[in-house]
Amino acid sequence: MKGRTCAILCSLFVGFVFVAVFFVFSCRSCQRKRSARRLAWKGPEDAGLVLDQTYISRCAFLGLMSETHRKQVEVLPRYTEFGYLLLKIPPEIKGPLVREYFSKRSSSSHETDAAMVEFSSEDSRPRMTWITGSSSELILRAWLKEALSKWIGDASELEHTSTYGVRSYLRGSKLTPHTDRYMTHVISAIIQIDRVNMKEDWPLHVLPHRSPQVSSISLSEGENDCLFYESCTVPHGRLTPLDADEYSNLFVHFMPRDWKDEAHKLMK
Repeated sequence: MKGRTCAILCSLFVGFVFVAVFFVFSCRSCQRKRSARRLAWKGPEDAGLVLDQTYISRCAFLGLMSETHRKQVEVLPRYTEFGYLLLKIPPEIKGPLVREYFSKRSSSSHETDAAMVEFSSEDSRPRMTWITGSSSELILRAWLKEALSKWIGDASELEHTSTYGVRSYLRGSKLTPHTDRYMTHVISAIIQIDRVNMKEDWPLHVLPHRSPQVSSISLSEGENDCLFYESCTVPHGRLTPLDADEYSNLFVHFMPRDWKDEAHKLMK
C-alpha cells in the first residue's frame, strides 16, 4: 500500500515539475513575442537598432547615447513635468525672424561642427546662416527669456547662453539621439524657420521625463512652430532620414542663474 502511495506521489510530483517547466518556457516565449511587438526598434543599423515608428523604448533610445549624456538624464535637476512644450511664436516676432534669414541665406556656408548630425557626404553637410545679434533675434531672445521662465516656474532669472543658427539640414540627414551641453544648454527653444520641397514630415524624437517610451514631435510652419525643451536632460534626435531639400531651424539656449556650480557637482 505504501509502495503504491509513493508511486502515485512520485508520478504527481514529476507531472507537476513537467507542467511548471512547460509554463515557464511558454511565458518566456510569450514575453519575447510581446517584446518584439512593443520594442519595434530592434535590428542593426548603426547602434544595433532600427526604427519602426510605432514604439521606441526608453532603454533602446538611451542605449544610443554616450555614458555622459545618459548621466545627465539621471542626475541633473528637472524643471517641468514632461520636459517639453509645443507652442506657436507670435507672428510679429516670427515674421521679422524669417525675413532676416532669407536676407542672409545667400551667404550661408557648410557647418564646421555638426557632431550629432548624420549626413552621407560633404555636399549634404548642414548649412549655417548666422542671424545671431540681429534686431529680430534680439527681440526673439527677450520674448523667449520671459516665456521660458514662466514655463519652468522658476523665479530666478534665466541667462542667455547661445543662439545657434539658422541651421539648414539637407536631404537624407538624421540626428543622433543626445542631450545638449549641460553647462550652458539647459532650458532651450527650437524655432522652425523654413522647409523646401518637404515630402514627408521629419519628426523630432524626444524622451520625456520618466516616460517608458519616446514621443514623436512635429514642428510646423504655422501652428506649433516652436518647441520648448529641457535640452540637457531630455534626450532628443531625428531617427528617420530627411525627405526634403532643406529643413531650417534656429536654436536658442538659456540656463538658470547659479546653475553651473550645482551641475558641476552633480556630474562629478
